[in-house]
Amino acid sequence: MSLYHSYHSLIAGSAQQLAIATASATVSSTLPGATTGVRVVANTGCWYRVDGSAAATSGAFLPANVIEYTPCGSSAQISVLAATTAGTFWLTPVCG
Repeated sequence: MSLYHSYHSLIAGSAQQLAIATASATVSSTLPGATTGVRVVANTGCWYRVDGSAAATSGAFLPANVIEYTPCGSSAQISVLAATTAGTFWLTPVCG
């Protein structure tokens, strides 16, 4: 997979919302079969993982209110850990 991917041409699916706290939480619903990545954003700083492992401070850090695109397939299990305060994490599957 290329390190560069043009996300401007991707089709967004239905967003999923996850309440996060300082204990790791996992998105439990299944991503659509055509998923090639996810768009993530949270209203609080957090760490997240897309490989099925529990989120920890060694995962990718997402600052509050920053949109990020991460490549992953439909079998990805996303886990999230809030950095300091509880908040909400939004995940939108994308394909294209």
